[in-house]
Amino acid sequence: MDSRFVELSGRVSRRTLDVGSKSERESVTLETDSGEVYALRKDGAPAFGDHSLDALVGGNFTMRGIATGCLLIVRDWSPHG
Repeated sequence: MDSRFVELSGRVSRRTLDVGSKSERESVTLETDSGEVYALRKDGAPAFGDHSLDALVGGNFTMRGIATGCLLIVRDWSPHG
């Protein structure tokens, strides 16, 4: 899977991902202005149990980081809109 540096804007929310699979989980996500959904993980944070992005839920942000599939490893962000 290709990784690429991206800058994406949208709304941060919490949703259930991979419903019905063994990987089903609650995750902080970014829904972009164009409708794409990315699970968010802060760069350098553990894959599970990190709550450092929880405070962003409900806000609109521009996120910069590395996208791999539907995962966005967030390096930094700023308010959007």
